[in-house]
Amino acid sequence: MALSASMTTKVPAGVECTVDGRKVTVAGPKGKLVRDFSHAPVDLSRTDDGVFTVTVWFPRGRLRALPQTICSHVANMVNGVTKGYEYKMRLAYAHFPISATVVSDNTVLELRNFMHETRTRRIECPPGVRVALSTAVKDEIILTGIDIEDVSRTAATIHRSLRVPGGKDLRKFLDGCYVSSRGLQE
Repeated sequence: MALSASMTTKVPAGVECTVDGRKVTVAGPKGKLVRDFSHAPVDLSRTDDGVFTVTVWFPRGRLRALPQTICSHVANMVNGVTKGYEYKMRLAYAHFPISATVVSDNTVLELRNFMHETRTRRIECPPGVRVALSTAVKDEIILTGIDIEDVSRTAATIHRSLRVPGGKDLRKFLDGCYVSSRGLQE
C-alpha cells in the first residue's frame, strides 16, 4: 500500500491561485472563482513557481482518485477565469415553432409556444451566466460564463424545461432544446 498519492497542476502566468486551508481561490482576467474542498481529506498546497499540489495520505479505494479529481476542478477554474466556457443549444421543433426571448439584462430566458402550449417557461440563470440568442444561426441559444458547473447546469435546466409531455412517443416527438456544442470561448 502506498503511503501517499499526489497530483500536480501547473497554474499559468497571469492567474493568481491562493490556498487557504482547503479553500482554493483562482483569479484571472475574466473574474474570480472560489471553491471549498473541506469535505475531502486532502492536503492542498501551492508553490511559488505556480505548481498546485494535492496529496492524500494512506489512499485506499476511492481516495486514490481524489487528487486527480481536485486537480481537474482547479484546471477547470483556471480555464474559466482565463478563457470562459460556452454552451450552444438549438431549438428543435416539427410544426409549432418555439420562440425564445432574452430579458432582464441577459440573465433570464423565456420560451413560448412549445408544442402549442400557452404557458411561458421562464429560466433564470445563476449569477455569472449570460444567455444570448445567436444572430448567425436561427434558433440557437448561447450560454457563457466562467464557472463550468453553472453554465452546464443552466443548459440542463433549459433542456429539462422543454420535455415532451407524458403519453407521447419520444421517438416521434423530438421537439425540445438540445446542446449542439460546448467548450471554451473563442
